[in-house]
Amino acid sequence: MNWNIVQNILRWVLLNLLFAELYLAGAELALFISSFNPSAPSAIWPSEGIALAIFILYGKNAFFGLFLGSTISNFLYNTNPFTAIIAGIGNTSGTFINYYITKNFIKNFYPLHSAKSLGYFFTIATYPGAFLASIVGVGVLWVLNTLPSEKFFSIFNSWFVSKELGYVLITPFILSIYKTREQYSWSKKNTLIAIVTIGFTTLFTSFTFTTTDPILILPIPFLIYASFRFRDIGATVSILLVSIVAAYHTIRGEGPFSNFEHSLASITPFIYLDAYIIALTTVSYTLVAVLKERERAQKRAIDNMKEIERMQENARKELELKVIERTKIIQQQKNELEIQISMAQKIQLSLLPQTIPIIPSLEISFQYLPMMKLGGDFLDIKTFGNPPKGITFFICDVSGHGVPAAFLASMVKMSLHHWYENPKDLRKAANEIYRSLVDNIGSNFITASFLHLDLQTKELKFARAGHVPLIIFRKEGKVEEYSPKGKVIMEMSPPDCEEISIPLSPSDLVLLYTDGITEAVGKTNVEMYSTERLIDLIKNNFTKELNTITKEIIDSVIAYLGGIENLEDDLSLLCFRVKDQSIQL
Repeated sequence: MNWNIVQNILRWVLLNLLFAELYLAGAELALFISSFNPSAPSAIWPSEGIALAIFILYGKNAFFGLFLGSTISNFLYNTNPFTAIIAGIGNTSGTFINYYITKNFIKNFYPLHSAKSLGYFFTIATYPGAFLASIVGVGVLWVLNTLPSEKFFSIFNSWFVSKELGYVLITPFILSIYKTREQYSWSKKNTLIAIVTIGFTTLFTSFTFTTTDPILILPIPFLIYASFRFRDIGATVSILLVSIVAAYHTIRGEGPFSNFEHSLASITPFIYLDAYIIALTTVSYTLVAVLKERERAQKRAIDNMKEIERMQENARKELELKVIERTKIIQQQKNELEIQISMAQKIQLSLLPQTIPIIPSLEISFQYLPMMKLGGDFLDIKTFGNPPKGITFFICDVSGHGVPAAFLASMVKMSLHHWYENPKDLRKAANEIYRSLVDNIGSNFITASFLHLDLQTKELKFARAGHVPLIIFRKEGKVEEYSPKGKVIMEMSPPDCEEISIPLSPSDLVLLYTDGITEAVGKTNVEMYSTERLIDLIKNNFTKELNTITKEIIDSVIAYLGGIENLEDDLSLLCFRVKDQSIQL
């Protein structure tokens, strides 16, 4: 025969004999407590709790040993072999049912693991087995006529409650020792506190159950302290201790339950004792389960925080590497973009008038300062004829800033050739710009002013597409603003500008500008630069050269802003003045 098989069989036999002996020890304890009052039933049947703990720890292989122990204990209590065997089958089967439910439905064999596990254990994992064992044991006695019918329910109730109490008290006690055998560090301090707690719990429980005074809550503070201080071990040991002391005194006819009788014959004082013990057990075990859930939640939170910190550290390191790598790429792209923007800036500046036409009868000046390297403002000057008989002035402001606005402003420049074919038709010029750009304007819009000056008659024709008014400073100090009708150039419809004619006289100064000048707001100012301030500046410097005036306007706006770094829009202005001398053609 294979020696491994022999070893397995021998191990199985020895274990089952041990299980039988443990079951018998629990039965002997119950019979010993009952011996102090032979007429009283056992308040607690520890063997059922021992059996359920063995099933949970060792599985169904323990069935035979527990059946053997149960049968022998029943035979010692009742010498009828048939009754003992049937009762043994009922006890073992009931406990096995509780084990099966615990294993397959509760999913956690340890009752004090959580409040949910404890609730399931107190109900579906103990009641079915206690009921089956009690009904089989009492039923076989009743069938064999060894139990009077009038005592059936009384004995059934006593058996059911004692077996239920055995499950509730003993099983968690054994499992807590097994589960937490390495959890506690029993230092001298903890050992001393445990001994003192056990001593006080025993003392006050004995005092409670040696008097008929209603002081049943006296042991509760010590149970709560033991549960808080020592968790599983503290709760199970203290409850077991209270149960043994209470049962001992009650069986001896002492304490608040000793002489308590109920009108129903099936309700005995020991059932009230068992109910009291179950209530204390529920409070202590629930407290432990809730505390353990909270501790696990705190541990999970700490673990999660550590994991998050670890992930954050890894992410930070990866991000640093990516940032370094990305920074290099961005810097390369930035350098390339700056080169391209510089090229675009040169191109845009080349679109502005490179030289101011020399017209004997006119003094002309302009200033252009974009907010960025590229701007959305644009201006142009063009003469017609040789020698010139007419001259056009154009200024526009594209919404937005930077590359998109500069690109659109460049397109405006390219579309001006329609106007230069017929420079006196300002309305058509504005509409031609609209038709040239309508597919590219998108959400942007353009404001513009168109001027044509007949150099012989000094007749000025003016039209504007939603642009700021034209300002004319007369020699005698009068200031005139002109705002003919005209819509901004946008995707919806052509501007359809209104043309007006304005006669000019010697020394008259004509000013075109963009709203970046009059709407400038500095960091320390709450008001805009305003048209009034612009007009006052020109009036105060009217006799100066135009180049000086235009430069002072730009310098004044920048000073108002608090520095060029606060510039938030492009600054452009274009002006001319009719000279006093006659025009030489």
